[in-house]
Amino acid sequence: LANIDSNSEVIIPSYTFVSTANAFALRGAKIVFADSEKLTPNIDAEKIETLVTKNTKAIVVVHYAGVSCNMDPIVAIAKKYNLLLIEDAAQAIDAYYKDQPLGSIGTFGTFSFHETKNIVAGEGGLLVINDSDFSNRAEVIREKGTNRSQFFRGEVDKYGWVEIGSSFLASDITAAFLYAQLTHIDEIQEKRKKIWSRYYNQLEEIQKIKPNFLPHLPTYASNNAHIFYITCLDLSERTALTAESIRALAVVKEPP
Repeated sequence: LANIDSNSEVIIPSYTFVSTANAFALRGAKIVFADSEKLTPNIDAEKIETLVTKNTKAIVVVHYAGVSCNMDPIVAIAKKYNLLLIEDAAQAIDAYYKDQPLGSIGTFGTFSFHETKNIVAGEGGLLVINDSDFSNRAEVIREKGTNRSQFFRGEVDKYGWVEIGSSFLASDITAAFLYAQLTHIDEIQEKRKKIWSRYYNQLEEIQKIKPNFLPHLPTYASNNAHIFYITCLDLSERTALTAESIRALAVVKEPP
């Protein structure tokens, strides 16, 4: 959809799930990693501009744990160099940057309905598009490369194969399952936030002797209670937690 190819460079955060990079690696693009901020795992807006080259096609931000990246300077860089801005909002449903819903700020916003998310369907996701040219093409790609949707709206008298596409439509059963949750999203979020706050309040004393131990919420970001995480200085701290039967995962392995 974004016309990413082997001549493209895409800037993504160094701390993210593999799916973020896979989407562009599958198109042959060169992945350029930008470091995280000091207080959150999110991409550091100040590190992005130095990575832009004549081949850069897109900037990808990941709103880790549903906490917003610092979007104003990132949007400014994308506009300055005429780059696509793609929001990986997989963890960020019902989360905001200032008053803007995450996933609605960039050219594209992507959401996940994997079983670990706030709203679930087992698998699948949602694509938000802020450009009518892209949305028209996306409709064709999701319908196996046909203009079938236009046909059903009466915009063409017959439909055919327009370009290469695939089947990305959710089933009616999946959509119904999601819709039921969306109608109760306030209730779901209220319960999650109560649990998140309980963890934070119980562990807050540790923050006094161990700075940056608890999740950091910038003033511009809301909290959708997707993940409650703590920051270990090294693997020895994680090992100490597991020795006390506290489940602590090392989700990112250091490269050899």
